[in-house]
Amino acid sequence: MDQADALEKRKHCLFVIGEVHETIAGNDLEIKPFYFIRIYQPRPRFEYLATVYAKSPEGFGSQDAQHWLQSAFCDGKMHRHQGSITRRYRGVVEDSREITGEPGDLSVVDAPSRLEPLKDLLGLPHTLLDHTKTPDPIEKCFFGYAKLSKTRQLVLGHIESTWTGRHPDAAFEIEVTHDAANRYFPKRLKCYQMDQEQSTSRSLIDWTKHGDLLLPRRGEMEGPIWRMRKQVDQRFYMKFHWLIGDQVPKQWTECGHPNYGHFVLDHFGRTYDRPNPNARPNFAGGVFWADPWTTPEDLFIEPDATTKTNR
Repeated sequence: MDQADALEKRKHCLFVIGEVHETIAGNDLEIKPFYFIRIYQPRPRFEYLATVYAKSPEGFGSQDAQHWLQSAFCDGKMHRHQGSITRRYRGVVEDSREITGEPGDLSVVDAPSRLEPLKDLLGLPHTLLDHTKTPDPIEKCFFGYAKLSKTRQLVLGHIESTWTGRHPDAAFEIEVTHDAANRYFPKRLKCYQMDQEQSTSRSLIDWTKHGDLLLPRRGEMEGPIWRMRKQVDQRFYMKFHWLIGDQVPKQWTECGHPNYGHFVLDHFGRTYDRPNPNARPNFAGGVFWADPWTTPEDLFIEPDATTKTNR
């Protein structure tokens, strides 16, 4: 996609406020809030990635603390850092570890997610918050496994295209609604596995203009995954904030900062856990906790779809 290529040639920052809604048969809805941050500069090469969970996932320390997965590539070196602010017997510490080395020598286990909205919103939900670079679904699916089978005109000038194919051994069909108001970029995708009566994944995309770039403003993705032999219905709701070119402060791409994500959260008015430097050891006020999570009012493209599938 030419927009993705054009974006990679420019200094930019992406800040995502998101929620994952999960439902397992017989259980209540569980909401998992998260942030995703990317700061990128092509020359000299700099890239910062962070996935921030508003509450630590199970097995990662205090459930009340934010959990950070971060990486920063600067001056030819990769720095990775993960952890949370925790309270221990002798005071408040940052329960974390840092790994430094050549990019190819570091395991993806400790890496933050790599979210690329211009590509990932056309993929499958279960790969959205992946540690590795997602293969381009446009080239791999639409120009690889699938073929255009038909098109039809919709109201307001929108166009619907239907693609059919087989991968790896299951036949599938993809319906794409192209937005006439936004250069016919995809605004809705539905993927069907031919041996099932219902769709296997759905996506909604809301676009916005940044100069000559057309970028996602909000995105919704829905699809099932399997966990412990049980089907989990996942729905991702995301709001994308973009800073392009000179909108990104110079300080954000300079080497040596312990947490570039704090710059971004401060800029967009979101709080984060941090130690109180004036607290006494083992003192209850030893942590400035982040404010309770609040869902942005305009997070949902279709507000009534938060309790049902996107149709």
